[in-house]
Amino acid sequence: MSFTNDKLLANVFYQMRARCNQPKNKDFPRYGGRGIAVSPYWNTAKEFANWAYKNGWKPGLTIDRINNNKDYSPENCTFVSRHAQSWNRHDNTKLPNGMLFREYFEKAKNGNDISYKLAISRYGRGWSAYDAVTRPKRIYPS
Repeated sequence: MSFTNDKLLANVFYQMRARCNQPKNKDFPRYGGRGIAVSPYWNTAKEFANWAYKNGWKPGLTIDRINNNKDYSPENCTFVSRHAQSWNRHDNTKLPNGMLFREYFEKAKNGNDISYKLAISRYGRGWSAYDAVTRPKRIYPS
């Protein structure tokens, strides 16, 4: 089985390898540059495709390393939605209680019109997580 007809999965495979093996790739410093490699088990597209199809690959999913300090390997990877992966970014802020700020934001915003960008900016300037997410935007008179 290979993904000759599945261009989306082929892109996942080639982008994963590029991040780890090509120093000119814009993401190399965060992957190959810090020692993250692709398992020798996935040296060929066919091996990767076989694993992917058996482990839940569907269009719209991205490959995710369970432990971000370990290599891309069958034991350390899964497929998740882009939304789920956004909570697993290297730059996601952890709150003192261990919860990710992005997760807190999703739960606490409670329908207000605060954007994530504004909330994380407020938190970075010393606001409490609660205030950063729940205080309304300032309305300036026109």
